[in-house]
Amino acid sequence: MKKILFAVFTIAIFTAAAMAQNADYSGDWKLDVSRSQLNPKAGIESMTLAVKQTEKELTVTKTTKRQQQEGSQGGRGMSLRFGGDGTSVFSLDATDLRSETETPMGAVPVIRNGKKQSDGSLVLSTNITLVTPNGAMTLTTNEHWVLSADGKTLTVKRDLISPRGTTTDTFVYSKS
Repeated sequence: MKKILFAVFTIAIFTAAAMAQNADYSGDWKLDVSRSQLNPKAGIESMTLAVKQTEKELTVTKTTKRQQQEGSQGGRGMSLRFGGDGTSVFSLDATDLRSETETPMGAVPVIRNGKKQSDGSLVLSTNITLVTPNGAMTLTTNEHWVLSADGKTLTVKRDLISPRGTTTDTFVYSKS
């Protein structure tokens, strides 16, 4: 009897590990602002993600609605627009994918990569280097994506690293 229980337990562990490694983040996700920990300066009112995942890539299309600040022309500063709305593609094997993004300073190069973790989570990184009159400035975001066991909740812990320091936000999404 002990051998049978041990065999069942072992199979269950390997099955859970295999399922975690094959976590699929695809779908439409809606930000649950009340469960998230967000920088108030970002003024996020709502956010959605449309995620498509293949074995090799993750494509994320982000749409954000922000609160309008008095006297604002819609701008929130480069650090808050970086990693903003639009479509981003990440490799899932740590290969760098290079592209360009438009900024108020013109087109700048962007390097993105991602890596699946053994627990099924994802680590996604984005690097952008801006050349300013004061020299080069590098902005980096590192995101740790975790999918709930039932696949209905996505938690993203994002660190934004800039010359001004590191800002950490936690985004909690529900599958729509």
